[in-house]
Amino acid sequence: MNLLLLLLPSLAVAQPLPCGFAHQVERGPDRPVDTVTSVESATLPITVHYDPFFTPDPAPLLAEIERAWGNNVEWGLFEPPADDFGPDDRFDVYVSETEFGGYVAPEDWWQRQAGVGCYSHMVLNRKIALEGLLSIIHHEMHHAFQTATDCVESVGLLESDATFVQDWTLPETPYGLLAFVPAFQSTPERPTHDAEWGLPWQYGASLWRWFLAERFGDGTPSFSASLWLAGEQPGFENEPDWLDVLDEVLAAEGTTPAEAFDEFSIWRLLVGQRTSKHSLFARASQWPVDEITLQVQAQYGAATLPLVDQAGPVGAGPFGSVYIELTSLPGPGELVAGFEPDNAGIPWAVTLLVVQPDGAWEVLPLVDGEAAYSAVGDESAFLIANNVTPHDPDEYEDFGAQRATFRWSLDWIGEGDDDDAADDDDAGDDDDAAFVPPGLTGGNDCSGCSAAGGGSWLALGLLGVRRRR
Repeated sequence: MNLLLLLLPSLAVAQPLPCGFAHQVERGPDRPVDTVTSVESATLPITVHYDPFFTPDPAPLLAEIERAWGNNVEWGLFEPPADDFGPDDRFDVYVSETEFGGYVAPEDWWQRQAGVGCYSHMVLNRKIALEGLLSIIHHEMHHAFQTATDCVESVGLLESDATFVQDWTLPETPYGLLAFVPAFQSTPERPTHDAEWGLPWQYGASLWRWFLAERFGDGTPSFSASLWLAGEQPGFENEPDWLDVLDEVLAAEGTTPAEAFDEFSIWRLLVGQRTSKHSLFARASQWPVDEITLQVQAQYGAATLPLVDQAGPVGAGPFGSVYIELTSLPGPGELVAGFEPDNAGIPWAVTLLVVQPDGAWEVLPLVDGEAAYSAVGDESAFLIANNVTPHDPDEYEDFGAQRATFRWSLDWIGEGDDDDAADDDDAGDDDDAAFVPPGLTGGNDCSGCSAAGGGSWLALGLLGVRRRR
């Protein structure tokens, strides 16, 4: 908990910015008045205000702030503009008394031809030693550049992006992975772009940013920076929002956000305790193990097969995922996965992932709601159901009302068995026990929660082909 409070930045609000600008970023607290001296960067327009009693030597602190600034410039974001509120035309950092680890306080907006940016200042907690401030500096400096580039963006993007930046910059102290990604991995059914401010989960969605950077960029935060730049808008309405922009950027890569999220659902599974030589994140072997292991919503053993016409263990929000694990396959035979949504208007991307005992894995997309795998024995399997409903990341909707539900099957046809015999077996009825992690209820507890809609449902797979890694 102390770590969480240490790292949690604040965009604490006092009043809306001028001209009716009251979106995700509002005017922050007034500037601190408890600093007694300052030091200026010799190379950048930065001034650090501090009290020598708490910060006897500001040089190492200033050097880290300069490093954070330089990184953001290299990635291509706009620099924080010279402000009209401080004592000069430099970006001001205050090492001051605060209940937070640090924060960036927007103060006013400025109009560029392509977009709306914000003036701001940064505040760092003077009671935290430099070692503890490192992640905070890089997180908050990215906020300063974000708001200077596009002050009208969803808070989910603000926090997940800044958390990704701090962990990418400081791989030796990945506080975001330790403090926030565990929350994201423990409830994968929540909407990845959840707009509820302040949740550790929202910061932990940085894992999605990692995926986008590595899969479609050069592995650095430059890909995220390109989304910020593409999402600029000349007015105060957040349109296009960053998901609109992501759709356009991924179209150039020959894919869609739905297909990318389907692929991400596999990447996020193969980390932590499931990390192997076949994991996809470049730094997965360096990341903490227990903390970031994905928590599946239901887990079954081979003795429970076949599992036919089961209610999903939990509903999934837009860009949320449900994982059903089969810990081992009983021997030679065929595993047949099935999926049917409760609401035909909800688009799903559904995949059967089979992991071999040596860690190699195969992806089988469900086509027309079904996929079959010829098993040797001892493999584990995951049925992964992703709700890929297009949505507005700025909408503050109740998560329960967003959940979409489904029914599923993991049928087993052993050597010498026939389909009819397997279908008649009642071993997989809804009454059969399954492991359900704490905090989730078994069965379909979200009846009537699915959003209404028309049209046919989708069962999208990864590139529509079977692959072996």
